[in-house]
Amino acid sequence: MGSANPWRSFALSLSNTSAYRCRDRAFLPTAASCPTRRTSPENLKSIVRPFDPSAGAGATPAAGPWQVSDQGGQGAAFWRRDGKEMYYVAADQGVMVVEVSTAPRFEFGKQKLLFRLSEAVPVNPGIFPGICGEVACHAGLASVSRDGQRVVIAVPHAPTLQQITVFDRQGKVLSKVGEPGRYLDPTLSPDGTRVAVQRNVPRTGNQDIWTFDVASGKGKPVANDTSQDAETIWSSDGSQVAYVSLRGSFDITYRKAWDGTGNEEQLFQGTPGAGTELTDWSADGKFLTFNSGGVLLVVPLSGDQKALERKAIEWLREEYDVAQGRFSPDSRFMAYLSNEIAYLSNEIEVEIYEVYVRPFDASTPEAGAGGAKPVQVSNAGALGMIFWRQDGKEMYYLTPDWEVMAVDVTTTPTFQAGTPRLLFKLPGPLVGNPQQWRNVSRDGQRLVFAINVPASVSAR
Repeated sequence: MGSANPWRSFALSLSNTSAYRCRDRAFLPTAASCPTRRTSPENLKSIVRPFDPSAGAGATPAAGPWQVSDQGGQGAAFWRRDGKEMYYVAADQGVMVVEVSTAPRFEFGKQKLLFRLSEAVPVNPGIFPGICGEVACHAGLASVSRDGQRVVIAVPHAPTLQQITVFDRQGKVLSKVGEPGRYLDPTLSPDGTRVAVQRNVPRTGNQDIWTFDVASGKGKPVANDTSQDAETIWSSDGSQVAYVSLRGSFDITYRKAWDGTGNEEQLFQGTPGAGTELTDWSADGKFLTFNSGGVLLVVPLSGDQKALERKAIEWLREEYDVAQGRFSPDSRFMAYLSNEIAYLSNEIEVEIYEVYVRPFDASTPEAGAGGAKPVQVSNAGALGMIFWRQDGKEMYYLTPDWEVMAVDVTTTPTFQAGTPRLLFKLPGPLVGNPQQWRNVSRDGQRLVFAINVPASVSAR
């Protein structure tokens, strides 16, 4: 058993050495502590520290801390009333118990599995954003009885997993890719044979980037580490995947071979706390676009600049919000979402967005959007999913009613848009962020979504 020096009482917490935020309290029956929280379950650990209520603020304990968990943790942690057992949820959804002793000194034994929660039960808000759809994710380990004999689990009313599903443009299901799991924001490769997706991996509880073969359903990890990875975009030739990874306090954009081989290459590092979201990578590979607090950013990739030297250009900043910049196939135009109409008309529902298009001059991106008047494409609201057909003659987007829309467009000599028409309606709401979706094939004939399917919440 691990052992340490005697101490007056002890405090149990979830801890990460690189990031600290006060979230919950997990007390020994006579003590208190402020645990810490990190977005990745593998980085979280169940920690016991000495607690002396008479000690001054910032006083250094004479012993500890002791790491009780052995494979990361998530959710809350609990003491049995007599102080002889502790409970926590491991990164792989296992509800764990550890025998402990607090007198005359702190000691703990080997971790034991009581049972494992279903993959359909999200343990901690924030680990898998959007898993509960439009409802806050207050699910998972809620409490343990004082005698340790009963565990209360809060589960979703209608638990679901996600099935990667390919549709034709009439809404008919063409195929289902792999087995159901916890997936977000699938995107089709340029040749339509593979899907890149954010996957919450049951073994680790971490959110990683995976690619799946559409025909066989076999998957490969692309970014498979302890960082939280998101916002996946294919290169125009389908050989690489770009994604954003949270490393410390930085959102860093990388690219890597689609099958996970080789090393990742850093493309850009965002400003800490700025909340940048990658939304596109131009077909010629020369530009990235990002959302950041209602502003559209463009990052040039050409030239000899190193990743840390690259600077984001404010391409479009208005008094209203703009988001989800998407380059046209020839990089002459930028489509985006904006709540311009709702904002300027003083509408209460300023979250109503529409799709617009403006010219983009790749030779002078630092000039921004300029004074060109935007052309409105949608006419009844848009959630996102903006996509250009490869020939530049059709665009697609998703409405707030989960309707998949298509619009005929022309880009020569100037941009013009026809009347939006309904292709089909999805069984929404779906998990994920439609502003990240690049889920339409280049020819506009196939679309891929993470469709909710019923799942069991039985523990294993």
